[in-house]
Amino acid sequence: MILVVNKAAALNNMGRYSEAIKSLEEVKVQCDKVHKNLGDAYYNIEMLDKAIYHYEKAIKLNAKLDEAYFNLAVILYRQGSHFNAKMNIEKAISLNSNDTAYI
Repeated sequence: MILVVNKAAALNNMGRYSEAIKSLEEVKVQCDKVHKNLGDAYYNIEMLDKAIYHYEKAIKLNAKLDEAYFNLAVILYRQGSHFNAKMNIEKAISLNSNDTAYI
């Protein structure tokens, strides 16, 4: 499973989002990294409801996954849900205050 997650992350980085989604959707194990990478891929193809679903699933599986909180905050902000976006960005910062992208 780790190989699939790493491959999907690489595909996301190369802009090959559909391929990343296809490989991750085949994984039947509930894993925070699978859902986080699915959220990334769906976000990049503007399927925001699916991205939200997968970021929330990742957070439910691993409440310390700061990247999922941050990415969820970006989507919520774009959708005009500023209060919820603020709560998620604050959570990301509390988990990883060293990441300057969160500020």
